[in-house]
Amino acid sequence: MVQHVLVHIHPNPGKEKRCVELLEWLAGEVKANEPDTSVYQVHETRDEGDGELMFVVYMVLKDEETIDRRQQLPHNQKLKKILKDEELLRELKYLRLTNTGGFRR
Repeated sequence: MVQHVLVHIHPNPGKEKRCVELLEWLAGEVKANEPDTSVYQVHETRDEGDGELMFVVYMVLKDEETIDRRQQLPHNQKLKKILKDEELLRELKYLRLTNTGGFRR
């Protein structure tokens, strides 16, 4: 079954530009290496609570196994290391979505 995922990314202050660079790099890696990811979109917004810049990634993946498998791919492992080593994030939320209604045209 197709899976929809949102990732909320809250960069540490002063690390926003580096996060944009990594998100652009990651989009290319996903496009080249993850054929079971049909949608990968990065959005920028402001946190309603503190007004800080944040990013939201929306993904559509083939199935649940694709979600689990992608975490072990080399580019995602590299990203995890960079995020930790450079202390880029104050918060990261990975949300698997379940459709409970609405419509699509």
